[in-house]
Amino acid sequence: MHTRSPGDEIEIGEYEEGISLKDPDCDIVLVASGTGLTPLLAIFRQYAGFGSGDAILSSASGQPTQSSIGSTLEKLAAMHDNVEVTFTLFDPEWD
Repeated sequence: MHTRSPGDEIEIGEYEEGISLKDPDCDIVLVASGTGLTPLLAIFRQYAGFGSGDAILSSASGQPTQSSIGSTLEKLAAMHDNVEVTFTLFDPEWD
């Protein structure tokens, strides 16, 4: 994403390995659902602790209860001005 420009279209597919923190001073958006949130948590923590870029993490779940990871994310967002978390609840029965 660091090589993209505003307005570029992207296709989101299955994870294919190679998640890494390239430049903590660039802005990023992380999108995850379910257990896919776990590998992105490390990158999000690095942005919160070391980066000057803005990081937004958007997490989707089919469960209305928040996990301990959700609490961790909210605490990170409260402690750092450059990170933001959004949670989306979806209906797993919806087609």
